Amino acid sequence: MEKYTKESLAKMMPEELENVVLELQTQLEAEKLTSKQYSTWWNQESEKCRREGEKLNVLHNLIHSWEDKF
Repeated sequence: MEKYTKESLAKMMPEELENVVLELQTQLEAEKLTSKQYSTWWNQESEKCRREGEKLNVLHNLIHSWEDKF
């Protein structure tokens, strides 16, 4: 992505400025989508870890209950 300065933007024609705005909007939308995808993935992974933790806790409690019986 090209970097723009105040001076370079000031020299642009209206059509060029419009293209810059469209380019920046497109990039922003792509970043939002990427961020949303990451957030969704993170939430799914967190939920998997939580469920695995619950399973391990149940197994831990089961083992201790067996130890108490024997």
